[in-house]
Amino acid sequence: MERPSLNHPPLFPNIGKTQTKEVKVVKTQSFDTLVTWSDAISVDNKVIDDDHKKLIDAVNALYAAIHSGGEKLIVVDAFDEMMAYTSYHFGHEEKLMAKAKYPDIDDHARQHRGFIEQLGTLYGDFKNGKDVAGRALLNFLKFWLTTHIMVIDKRLAHYLSSH
Repeated sequence: MERPSLNHPPLFPNIGKTQTKEVKVVKTQSFDTLVTWSDAISVDNKVIDDDHKKLIDAVNALYAAIHSGGEKLIVVDAFDEMMAYTSYHFGHEEKLMAKAKYPDIDDHARQHRGFIEQLGTLYGDFKNGKDVAGRALLNFLKFWLTTHIMVIDKRLAHYLSSH
């Protein structure tokens, strides 16, 4: 079986160029979190779980920035940080999948690209002031992130632990 190609063009070419492993959390007013880490969303793989915790921190920073009612620049910075970490994380997962010859790599990578595309559309709507766009963006983030982790990434982690 031929190894799948992950050479797809970046949707946000300036995001994630540094391939950072760190998330800068933008401090704003105190708000509840959008996504809370729990054992229920653990994939029982420390490397992937640690990535997911940082991704959740970045999503929660964006959530807080949107709900702070503050300057638009704070939201833009939080979104950029979340996208940079998302880009790093997806690239990291895809490298793990390629190294392990994960059979569902194409579908998994396609889901990553679909997430980035949809997120870009929703964020564009938010930046352009469309009604309820902020709520739609946050709902999408919460649903996709938890569903993807609990189903798709758990399947990947199970494969990695058995190979």
